[in-house]
Amino acid sequence: MKKIVTIIVGLVLLGVVFWFGVVYSNNRNHKQIPTVAMVTDGGGVEDGSFNAATWKGLVEWGKEHHVAKGPNGYTYAQSLSDADFFPNMDKLVKKGYNTIIATGYRLTDAIKKASQKYPDTNFVMIDTVVKRPNVASVQFRDNEAAFLAGVAAAKTSKSKQVGFIGGTDSPVMAVFYKGFVQGVHTVDPNIRINKKYVGTFSQPRIGQSLAAAMYDNGVDVIYTVAGGLVKGPLLLPRR
Repeated sequence: MKKIVTIIVGLVLLGVVFWFGVVYSNNRNHKQIPTVAMVTDGGGVEDGSFNAATWKGLVEWGKEHHVAKGPNGYTYAQSLSDADFFPNMDKLVKKGYNTIIATGYRLTDAIKKASQKYPDTNFVMIDTVVKRPNVASVQFRDNEAAFLAGVAAAKTSKSKQVGFIGGTDSPVMAVFYKGFVQGVHTVDPNIRINKKYVGTFSQPRIGQSLAAAMYDNGVDVIYTVAGGLVKGPLLLPRR
């Protein structure tokens, strides 16, 4: 039986709810209701990963504080490519949203540009640090979640071969990979790890192809850290 271990950073939801709870509380003291918008990366709010968790957190915040989706509440802007990041932020600020969330390190340059252009707008940068007075940076101990995935993969594997599929070869992905390797080798240092990067976060078919190749080469457990690509491997037949 082929199995896939998939870890989604659930703390995103908790962090977003906490952050906007603080924003709401502070603004309520001034009799203002904040308007909040998130800008996705290529994965979209149904990617089953980072964007989905962030959007879910925002929706829960809306329910808790009786804020509706729409111009006077919260919304999101879908990015189809990296070129959409800044235009989406620019559009949302001009529509009157006073807090903008950027989901993922790929939006770093866009949020730097937007936060400089709009110093009176609040920005939230998820997954990396942007040192600007109007930017709150949210980071997680990704290596710890990946370590647990590595332990689970090692204990599940029968072939002594496991796989790691990442979205892009980047410092953030390297943190996940190192934690995963440590987890695997804590259980069994002789387990082989097959690592591949897709080069994107929005092409599930590529993720499926890489996962299928891993299976053909003897891998029986795959850990995916690839946003929308999570859906790809999960759709592979269990053989």
